Amino acid sequence: MPREQKRRCFGESLNHLAYGIAFHRAIIVIEPTVQLASADSSLVSCDDLLRFSNIAMLWSGDQSGPSTRLFRRTFHGEALPKQAVLRLFAESRYHIWINGIYLARGPILHHGHRLPVAGFDITSLMRVGDNVIAVLVHCTGCALHSNVPTGAPGLVAELTLTDSNDQSHALATDTQWRVTDRTGWSTQVPRRGWAIGHVEIFRVSESPGPWTAIDFDDQSWATPDEYASALPVGGVYFADPIPALRHTWHAATRVLSFYQTSEPPPTIYPDDSHGAYAEKMMGQSRTSTQAASVQLIHGRDGQQFQVNGLSQNVGAVLNLDLGAEYAGCIGLNCLCPSDGVIDVGWSEYIDGDRPRILQKGTSYVDRVYAQSGSLNWQPIQFTAARYLSLWFREFTGDLIIKTAGMRVSEPHVNWTGRFDCDDAELNAIWKLCVHTQTVGTQEGLMDCPTREQACYVGDGHPVARWMYQLTGDARHWRYLVREQFARQAKNGLIRSTVFSGRDDTLLDYTLLAIMHTHAYWQCTDDADAVRDLLPQCHQILGWFDRHLNDDGLMAWAWQPPSPDRVWENVYDPDRPHIDHGLNLFIDHPGLGWHNVGQPGIDRRGINAGIHCLLIQARECLAELEHALGSHATAQQLRTQAQSMRDIARHTFYNSTRECFVDGVLDGRPLAQVSQHTNTWALQAGLLDPVAAQKLMHRMVNEPDADIARAGPYFWLYILPSMAKLGQHKLALALVRSLWSGMVNRNATTLWETFSGDDHDSACHPWSAAPIEFFLTAIAGLPAFALPGVQVELRPRVDLLDRVDARIETAAGPIEIKWSTTVSGIALAGKLPVGISAKLIDPNGQIHSALQGDWSLAL
Repeated sequence: MPREQKRRCFGESLNHLAYGIAFHRAIIVIEPTVQLASADSSLVSCDDLLRFSNIAMLWSGDQSGPSTRLFRRTFHGEALPKQAVLRLFAESRYHIWINGIYLARGPILHHGHRLPVAGFDITSLMRVGDNVIAVLVHCTGCALHSNVPTGAPGLVAELTLTDSNDQSHALATDTQWRVTDRTGWSTQVPRRGWAIGHVEIFRVSESPGPWTAIDFDDQSWATPDEYASALPVGGVYFADPIPALRHTWHAATRVLSFYQTSEPPPTIYPDDSHGAYAEKMMGQSRTSTQAASVQLIHGRDGQQFQVNGLSQNVGAVLNLDLGAEYAGCIGLNCLCPSDGVIDVGWSEYIDGDRPRILQKGTSYVDRVYAQSGSLNWQPIQFTAARYLSLWFREFTGDLIIKTAGMRVSEPHVNWTGRFDCDDAELNAIWKLCVHTQTVGTQEGLMDCPTREQACYVGDGHPVARWMYQLTGDARHWRYLVREQFARQAKNGLIRSTVFSGRDDTLLDYTLLAIMHTHAYWQCTDDADAVRDLLPQCHQILGWFDRHLNDDGLMAWAWQPPSPDRVWENVYDPDRPHIDHGLNLFIDHPGLGWHNVGQPGIDRRGINAGIHCLLIQARECLAELEHALGSHATAQQLRTQAQSMRDIARHTFYNSTRECFVDGVLDGRPLAQVSQHTNTWALQAGLLDPVAAQKLMHRMVNEPDADIARAGPYFWLYILPSMAKLGQHKLALALVRSLWSGMVNRNATTLWETFSGDDHDSACHPWSAAPIEFFLTAIAGLPAFALPGVQVELRPRVDLLDRVDARIETAAGPIEIKWSTTVSGIALAGKLPVGISAKLIDPNGQIHSALQGDWSLAL
């Protein structure tokens, strides 16, 4: 989007005070070869960010992408400030260093018209004398599955220094900053994958050297171009509301394999298809070592690797193991004997002893053209991986790897929720689930931190809910609740991938947006966040109402999605246009993306599942309307839900087979039966409890090979349904059976499906349904608790001999533990102040008036 360029100069003495940015306090962590700063965020109220919109935005030259700029601002301090606060926004990726110390990356996932300003308390990083702020800004130049660019890349920032007399002095982005486009990163690069950005090619010879250091000479750098604002028409700045990321260095110290190669580095072309680069790499030959070798050495900074015998015709491939899957930015620090080429690959999977750097059409590999001497390289974009694959070619001599690994990032929150029991297998499943949440939550809630890095409505909400139960921090959830409705099509639909540039949606996810908004309110009692969103919820239901036939059923029929999708490559206030590209997800089986060869959900014709969701969405919105005072609207929604419930039961229930079929096509019931349709039918109240219990038992226990079975994601609906029907023992056995496959195959994060095949992401937070099931159905803790309201504790002491669990709620943490001995069962727990509980044991006996620290014996 064109911007009016202007020249301005903000004096250093101007007082530009902050008005409520989300502040992140920097904590310095020093590693042998990389200096890091992790962050602890604390949200500060924000009523007015109009002042920030008056600060100049900086860039230099061409605004198309992919392109990278390096910015520096040096300033002198005669004394240490009482406080120093840096606030900034940059599109579409930034990294910040203060006095050579790495601070943070950003921005968080956001819409093109709502730009998040992050604030950092950097007081502890200030020094007497010269100081420098260094910022790398990268522009992708195209829409991603997680971002729609404004079309105006650049940096807008302000440093506020408060002196000992409480006088504030502001240094804003202006012509006193310096910028260079000689960064080392090539602009002629192919896309890495359809959903994420570009392959990175870095040439040391074209980089400025240690540019983040205080004493770096930037006098030859250019004066940046100033622009009036980064905001598009109708755009706003807002305070970054989600937890900051904590950064720590994790080195890969285990050698997976070492090979020799004589093949030259493959040529990379800008118009290569997404997976072409990695495919070329994977196709290259390698042999057992002859001339080249690797040895472990002990340097000043600890364990190092020395690759010996490299020459123009002898290259080497070193594959390393991080020990577990992590998310962050890969790093490589080495001493190169000469110029040469390094291909840095990474993967979640290995084939034998070789990392699989090509996965589902995506290239997980970057290239560095190195020079003789020290190399300290980090890519711009983050990823997730367990394995590294380092290809060294065209070097002459011995190369020393001082460290290779990842600058690991995870949300800086306290993971205080817990579940520990006497069953080692269940404990391993729990740990797998929790670790996956820390890896998969980065600049936002992500379906996976590798291939798509996108925030889906149906994925993000349950992950946010589990994160709330584990941490008590609802900021990610609140942000998703708000932003999912921030761009709504004129027909009422929303993009199921909240921040994506792709004009399409999953219809079930649009209804789940309403249901999960209700769940957010139910768990947090945050009526203020929900109240203004009710009109958007009604607009979604309006689309479905307009597609109802006279018989009360939806006329819309599913069609296989076209591979040609429409993308919004620059923010357009008139979009999204979601008239086409309508899909029905429910779960993977039957779509051809995953679970290939397994029975699939039949989505043809009039679909049963979407009607079951529509019933539940109306009931959830009715409860919200009633709670917020609109009783007549609530009653109308309940009446509509009951009417559709009656119609759906009659239409989709097959009395002969005693189950619900997936749909009706041309007036005839479909033959396909799925766990998905029947679960949602039970949640929608289409059967009485006795019949529901019988049907659920059949769906999860019957060995019928033709039933479409749920993947890990959909068990977030099945497990609570089984618990509600009293099927805890069977549900626990199924969790053990299904999730133990990942544990037994040494997974360190949860797979996208139970198969764990080459179609899957190996880190999918949506697969963590056991978190809430263990806490609520087994430990018996309440899924939510509000101040002043009595809760129920229903511990299943009959299923496990020992449990120690804690869940975070709006009222505070609630704990329970028990142990079984020959003399009986001893229970104890802790309740927040102002909360009482009654405990109901598996025999139905009630123990009332529990408060504070309590204990009892059964």
